[in-house]
Parts: sequence; structure tokens; C-alpha cells
Amino acid sequence: MNPRTIRLLRDHNFGWSFLRSDTEALDTLVYVWREPQHQFIDEELDGLRKKFVEDATNLLESIDTHTFVVHGTGATRMSVPSEWEDRIPGRFFEVVKEMNTLSAAAYASYDHLIQRARQKLEA
Repeated sequence: MNPRTIRLLRDHNFGWSFLRSDTEALDTLVYVWREPQHQFIDEELDGLRKKFVEDATNLLESIDTHTFVVHGTGATRMSVPSEWEDRIPGRFFEVVKEMNTLSAAAYASYDHLIQRARQKLEA
């Protein structure tokens, strides 16, 4: 996964806009890692791969549902609509919290998979 996507998962607050391209690598990774040729023979690692794919899919679905193109950016930036913060603040903060939680879960499952794979390779 590229460093910008990792930073998005680890550090981004979805109360702010983000580059659409930062989610493209995650989208591609999720799509590719669902294919049988990307399964691990090791059952533990494959379970961790499935967990990451599930967590990342949940985040991507939330992004697809709750974010829109930021006007004037040429469709390069996405965000939860800023007008929600004024008009329906409860909904705005609920969605931002959900996306931040899903992002943290996706990052944690990715990190766990990578760390565990490295441990097994060293053994």
C-alpha cells in the first residue's frame, strides 16, 4: 500500500476533505486481495488478510455513501458535506466518527497482518 493511503488510514480526520486518489490504492488492494491467488496458505495469515479486506471494505462503503466531491476541486477532493456541520450537526459528527473508527480499524488490521507476516518470515 502506498504511503499516502497509509497516512489516510492512520492519521486522517474525516471531518476534513481528502484526495480521492488516496482511496484508489485501497480500493484496488481490496479488489485484488479478494482473488484466490492472493490467499495465504498459512491459515492465520489468511484470516488476517480476510479481516483487513473486510475492514477496508467497510471503510470504502462508508466513504462511497457519505462523501461527495468538493466543489471547485475538479473532482480531486472528497468530503462529508461541510454544510451538514451547520444544518444537521448530529449527522455530520456521527458520520465523521464512523469513518474515523472504520479507518482506524482498517489500519490496525493491515498493520497486524504485516507485522504477523514479518514475524512468521523471520521464524
